[in-house]
Amino acid sequence: MRSGFAPSCWLALVLLPGCREPGAAANSAPATVEQADAIRGAMRAYEAAALAHRGAEASSLVTKHTLDSYERVRQLALHADRAELRAVGLMDRIRALGMRARYSTAELQGMVNGSFARFVDDGMVNAEDLAGWSFGAIDVEGDRALATHISKRHGKGPRWTFHLQDGRWRIDLESMTTVAASAYEAVLLRNGRPLDETIVALIGDMVGRQLDESIWTPPLRR
Repeated sequence: MRSGFAPSCWLALVLLPGCREPGAAANSAPATVEQADAIRGAMRAYEAAALAHRGAEASSLVTKHTLDSYERVRQLALHADRAELRAVGLMDRIRALGMRARYSTAELQGMVNGSFARFVDDGMVNAEDLAGWSFGAIDVEGDRALATHISKRHGKGPRWTFHLQDGRWRIDLESMTTVAASAYEAVLLRNGRPLDETIVALIGDMVGRQLDESIWTPPLRR
């Protein structure tokens, strides 16, 4: 049983390698040695923090876009009904329901601007997918970089996006989540069951208990 709520972006992209991932812009260029070292250093630091469940440290190594996405999902976990959840992307839907199943209302309310750190602290970010990695080609365009991720576990995978923010290269995990969503939905639909039913069963496996339809009812109304 996987501990993380966020389905592996890597898994989706490996299973359906034809799905679209971020591409280098026409005016990008190979990273300089200094840039490549900094980007690899950022990845090593994030890997160490995630594997050790050091949420505050991991939060300092990802983009604001990533942190904001987890805050958005926390709000969905607290307030969104089934119709609203169906209207958002698949990954947000799964993460929101996962938060709802894993945490109490009081815990969710206490995570203001800190839900990503809490996920890392609790081992909910699929850190095992990070073990044994290297980067292939790294391309840079301004404050954005794309690095081809190679895993001992899965082989060549998707390109990871980094952004230079406040003088430091940071990982944009949310960009990978967006890329993987359509691929992961196709994977989930392969069993022929309704998607809602599959999602609830998946989250039940992740939290170690059977869930029912009440998971779609928000703990708080807007």
